[in-house]
Amino acid sequence: RCNPGEFSTGASVKCSLCEPGTSSKAGSPSCTPCPVGESSQAGSSVCKKCPAGRAKGAGPGECIQCKQGSYAESGASECSSAKPGHFVESDGASRQEQCPAGSHASGSGNTACAPCQAGKFASNKGMADCVRARRGHYVDAEGATKDTACEPGEYAFGEGFSGCLAANAGYFVDEKGADHQTRCNPGEFSTGASVKCSLCEPGTSSKAGSPSCTPCPVGESSQAGSSVCKKCPAGRAKGAGPGECIQCKQGSYAESGASECSSAKPGHFVESDGAARQERCPAGKQASGSGNTECAPCGAGKFASTKGQADCVEARKGHYVKDEGVMEETACEAGTYASAEGSRECIVANAGYFVPGKGADHQTGCNPGEFSAAAASDECSKCPVGTFSSEGSPSCTPCDAGESSDEGSSSCDECPAGRAKGAGEGECEECMKGSYAEKGASECLSAEPGYFVDSDGAAREDECLAGKHASGSGNTECAPCGAGKFASNMGQADCVDARKGHYVKDEGATKETACDIGTYASSEGSRECTMANAGYFVDEKGADRQESCDAGEFSAGTGNDECSKCPAGTFSEAASPSCTSCDAGESSDEGSSSCEECPAGRAKGAGEGECEECMKGSYAEK
Repeated sequence: RCNPGEFSTGASVKCSLCEPGTSSKAGSPSCTPCPVGESSQAGSSVCKKCPAGRAKGAGPGECIQCKQGSYAESGASECSSAKPGHFVESDGASRQEQCPAGSHASGSGNTACAPCQAGKFASNKGMADCVRARRGHYVDAEGATKDTACEPGEYAFGEGFSGCLAANAGYFVDEKGADHQTRCNPGEFSTGASVKCSLCEPGTSSKAGSPSCTPCPVGESSQAGSSVCKKCPAGRAKGAGPGECIQCKQGSYAESGASECSSAKPGHFVESDGAARQERCPAGKQASGSGNTECAPCGAGKFASTKGQADCVEARKGHYVKDEGVMEETACEAGTYASAEGSRECIVANAGYFVPGKGADHQTGCNPGEFSAAAASDECSKCPVGTFSSEGSPSCTPCDAGESSDEGSSSCDECPAGRAKGAGEGECEECMKGSYAEKGASECLSAEPGYFVDSDGAAREDECLAGKHASGSGNTECAPCGAGKFASNMGQADCVDARKGHYVKDEGATKETACDIGTYASSEGSRECTMANAGYFVDEKGADRQESCDAGEFSAGTGNDECSKCPAGTFSEAASPSCTSCDAGESSDEGSSSCEECPAGRAKGAGEGECEECMKGSYAEK
């Protein structure tokens, strides 16, 4: 029989040890897994509970040590995470620890606790979250275990305050732990962080929630603790400070709420005591200075057009007043003026001057560009075109040559470009086509050779474009160069003939063209190039002649750029269009200028070809 802690499966020659995490009794055919929370060593007959700090589930295996943030009691099937408000700071822990007061641990599996922040506290151990300071309380440091009530004069209107707010000026807090401030009543005030409000002293007032009391305005007063000040009645007045409202004397007055009795202003009067207002002097009268009890009429030469005037006004310049006691002044008529204030009559304008309308205080000289020959004028005449004048001129002066003016000008201006004029009156006249004028010209200039003017009123002449020319002067347009000629530059009076070896095919050309290989131009002004004749050639561009083929060469057709050598059995003279066949009994090498007799032993018939050697059984003489 197998021992406890061993097993065999049948027909065994020996028993086997149970693996760790299993056990068996004596004579067991198999090992039994340990229950959850228990384990064993190899060859064990019984299972034992996992020690505290270790745990194991169902099946074989060893007890596993719990990690930081978790724990296990003896015989646990798994490690438990630290609960909110608790922590486990080391591996293999058998229990979780509560967070101390003043700290917290949110969530599970915490390895440490965090101190409560300012504005929060934790009064008990094992708190998952810190509590916000209550209304009217505060927490001003980390790790607090309680909140503190605000002192009188302070408050906290919400939860979670890290400090109390001082009561605002105009408010108070009269108890500890307040969550609001109370506004001072009308007639009271506070300066800030106050536990109560104070009454306003006499002569001052305040609205609800005032930080201070406002002194009553001058002309008003109040009792202690008043919310408003009251005005003095009309006809009475009072300055700052205590006292009654005093009745105003003759020549002075006071409206309701006045700080003092006001003397009647200039142009006004007060004729009785206790007056609430001053009266205006009627039109035509005055009251100089202040405190007047009546008004005086205006003197001669002056007037008062409105009520309430302190002084009568002198007639303005350009006006006059003839009688005393007048309410308005009279404007001088056109052609007359008054240069001083207080005038009793107007002055007639001098000759050479004018006064255009009523109410003038001076006569005016005729403007530059105008003139006047008569006195007492109300207007001036404009200078005619081509003349000018300075201020006050009795006549107009003609403009110089190259200058003119518009009607009514004070000076002459240079004729604009494109116009010209001689000396004397008149306008600058426009230049015709083919001529031009710069600014200030006395006459129009004809366009020079190579230039043209194609419109009236031109300020300049224009160069003919390349490919065109203008012979002579006064041209209104440029003509294109004819075939065989060209103009490479602007402003050419005449076109240039194409050089030898070159040609110009079309009109209006700006350059000549070199003859191609195989062609030539033997004279200037050619419109086209000549093809090289048969027996001749041209082997370069821009040639002014053709070259003949050498003897022994030929060129067939026209336009050749080289000559070919005559084939064997032919010959040619210089400038030949073709090669001539040698006679019978004669032959030649390639490129020969003549034929030679066949040597003895060789023979040839008429035509091209070489002398051929006689075969055996035949012969030939030279």
